[in-house]
Amino acid sequence: MVEGRFPFIAITEPAGLDLVLRAKPIVLTAFEIVRLEPLPEEESLDLARRWDRQRPRPPHPLSEPLLREASHLAQQYLRESAAPGNLVDLLRNLAKPAADAGRPDLTTDDLIACLGRMTRLPEEVLDDRRELDLDELTRFFASRVVGQPEAIETLVERVAMMKAGVTDPTRPLGVFLFAGPTGTGKTEIAKTLAACLFGSADRLVRIDMSELQTPESLARIVGHDRRDMVGTSLIDQIRRNPFSVVLLDEFEKSHPQVWDLFLQVFDDGRLTDQQGVTADFRNCIIILTSNLGSALPKGPGLGFVGSPPRVPETVEQAVATAFRPELLNRIDRLVVFRPLSRDVLREILHKELHDVFRRRGLRNREWVVIWDETAIDFLLDRGTTPHLGARPLKRAIERHVLAPLARTIVAHQYPRGDQFLFVRSEGDRLQVEFIDPDDDGAEQEAATAPAGGERGLQGLALDPCGSDDEVPCLEHHLGKLVECIEEEAWRDRKRAALDRQREAGFWDSPGRFAVFGAIEQMDRIEAGVASAVRLFDQLRGRTGPGRTRFTREHVGRLAQRLLVLETAITDVVESRPLDAFILVEGVEHTEAEQGAAAGFFAMIVTMYRAWADRRGLKAETILDDRGGRMPRVVLAVSGLGAHTLLAAESGVHVLEEPLPQTRHFSRLRVVVRVAPQPETPPGGGATGAVAQALAAFEGRGAVTAQIVRRYRQRPSPLVRDTIGGWRTGRIDRVLAGDFDLFAGAVEPDSTGDVEPDESGPGRP
Repeated sequence: MVEGRFPFIAITEPAGLDLVLRAKPIVLTAFEIVRLEPLPEEESLDLARRWDRQRPRPPHPLSEPLLREASHLAQQYLRESAAPGNLVDLLRNLAKPAADAGRPDLTTDDLIACLGRMTRLPEEVLDDRRELDLDELTRFFASRVVGQPEAIETLVERVAMMKAGVTDPTRPLGVFLFAGPTGTGKTEIAKTLAACLFGSADRLVRIDMSELQTPESLARIVGHDRRDMVGTSLIDQIRRNPFSVVLLDEFEKSHPQVWDLFLQVFDDGRLTDQQGVTADFRNCIIILTSNLGSALPKGPGLGFVGSPPRVPETVEQAVATAFRPELLNRIDRLVVFRPLSRDVLREILHKELHDVFRRRGLRNREWVVIWDETAIDFLLDRGTTPHLGARPLKRAIERHVLAPLARTIVAHQYPRGDQFLFVRSEGDRLQVEFIDPDDDGAEQEAATAPAGGERGLQGLALDPCGSDDEVPCLEHHLGKLVECIEEEAWRDRKRAALDRQREAGFWDSPGRFAVFGAIEQMDRIEAGVASAVRLFDQLRGRTGPGRTRFTREHVGRLAQRLLVLETAITDVVESRPLDAFILVEGVEHTEAEQGAAAGFFAMIVTMYRAWADRRGLKAETILDDRGGRMPRVVLAVSGLGAHTLLAAESGVHVLEEPLPQTRHFSRLRVVVRVAPQPETPPGGGATGAVAQALAAFEGRGAVTAQIVRRYRQRPSPLVRDTIGGWRTGRIDRVLAGDFDLFAGAVEPDSTGDVEPDESGPGRP
């Protein structure tokens, strides 16, 4: 015995030793450290029995099966401390609440509940007697992370292995490398795993490895000098929460010495700090993320229609090149996150919008929000790119949805009470329209409107009245659409297109663009039908006892959507062209007619733009040349049914203007030409697009001289359509973009196209 020193100090709790070392690190030099090996299971159980007998006022001794189950669970889940300490800790936490409550017996249910409180693991995982519904677990992950089935399967399998007790007890519960483009869900799935296993995303320990690019940054992992700031390093966080998901974000950007540090963690599940104290990672799931291999060549379809089969191989090669074999050999599984298809991005967007309208400022308002597909496409176009994935979606929602709504709300510039909110695209912004379902004007008009059941979709789209009689017509057409996309023939068609992508040489063949277009068209149709079903369900759900009508706008929008979807499905089934170019050309007029002719030209261009907006299509101006006597404008129109709906517009459009003091009319003319867009995307930017469009019109042959439509504003409004065989006085609706609805909504024109008394001198 050395004078002035204690002969023996026993520190039974690791936390106690840690506190001593934190306060006075030099204390460690005053002692000879004796390491005690863990007790074997039978000796641990014998000690537990003696501890149980010595408890003050034990109601009943713990049963032998309960003690053995506690021993097994302690070895499996309380590995940060050794036997018998972990077993005694578990029994102490089990017995004290029961003794305080005066409960005589303790059961396995009590043991599982106690272990759940200590580890914060769900009881479904801890209790061998309870079944873990892996399908439900898969659905939970899929509701949070969309489009990454391989990653979901990997984590669900690991949770199943944890429950079955077959994970390696000498290593972390799992070590995974998630590689792929940014914005595809790598971080989100780690948060989901933390919430699933430990009840909160806060149990995610996230380290930004891009901040650890120097050897000095090792302190972020193993801690600083104990006299300096403590508690923020990875080791400190794991000591506080040994059951955690550890996310090492952008692992490849850290210093190679940091990689070496983690070799021990991935292999033995242990890491020692600068003071020689060990932290146990064996109860952690460790996820590394990396963007290696994600800078893939971008082409049409990549990231929006499908990813090529070589994506996993490219990523794996990049990972194998960047990391040494000894590091890769300690990773349980490399999971490649694929670029997100547009269909997946649309699903993510709907989820984000649903979550947004559950926020405090919106969830208690009496609003039913109806998203037009044009609004969804608008947000997708501005909130997603192949390079950034889904991450910009939140910014697009904030900028284009939440910011305008917030201005409306804080200024109290919105109707009170029950409201429909129709959200649609209007050029470069979203338009939100508030509609009161109980508007009296709608009810009065509905009372005198014809029965909707006697009209087709064109009639409902053109003149909805809000009557209950209209619902069977909508329901019938919607049912046919749902039936079509659920048929095996539709699924076989889509499956065949997807299988084409796995054919040898596909990604270098010119035919790939047609396959991309077909897949995207089918995805859009399926999304459109799903949206129409939601819209119809909202319409039906707004019907209360005694209500015999609906909002006219609601019925009209749904009818328009169904018409477009019917056309788009026929396009797919009959392999018709999808997107279109439309060329509006002026013709030679007299000097006196130039001003009026320019106005008529602008009127026709505006009509097609308005039509595209109403039908949820995208119309992009690729050529606007109005400087000469014969102006030209070319629009590239894309979306469901674009070419089919425009095909009948090719020909001459005539504006009839009355000549003063005569019964004759002058005729201003505009020539319209429609051509399908080629499947191969144009090269060379805007110039290439114009060249491709002009070549498409050249391939259509000579301009037809057939008169498509005559427009007359004076002396009384009149429109006569030669192709559809109809006439109407509602020129305002025609010019507003509803020209395609009149063929099935008005009486046929039986007067013929030419009226002899209306020809002006020298005019055909």
